[in-house]
Amino acid sequence: GAVAFFLLTGRNAIEGPTLIEILQQIVNAPPLRPSEHTRQPIPAALDDLVYRCLAKNPIDRPQSAQRIIDDLEELSLQMAWTQGDADNWWDHYDQLKDRDL
Repeated sequence: GAVAFFLLTGRNAIEGPTLIEILQQIVNAPPLRPSEHTRQPIPAALDDLVYRCLAKNPIDRPQSAQRIIDDLEELSLQMAWTQGDADNWWDHYDQLKDRDL
């Protein structure tokens, strides 16, 4: 869940100025939804999956890696990524890269 959160938002699911604060958040703070921390649209089903992976209570998390794989496969059927989508993404990325130089 934490890796997926980072990949979707570019930030850590839990952040803090000290290790103690980060550990306290791991134990006490409710998980964050990736969709609340990016301007990019995130499909609701993917947002829900990552949120469930970050749940504090283990019972609320997906119970196996296979369950996560199954959920992701179902999502991939709903959200086809075409060559045109990839071309648009790379065009956008190249424009951002050029601005940062």
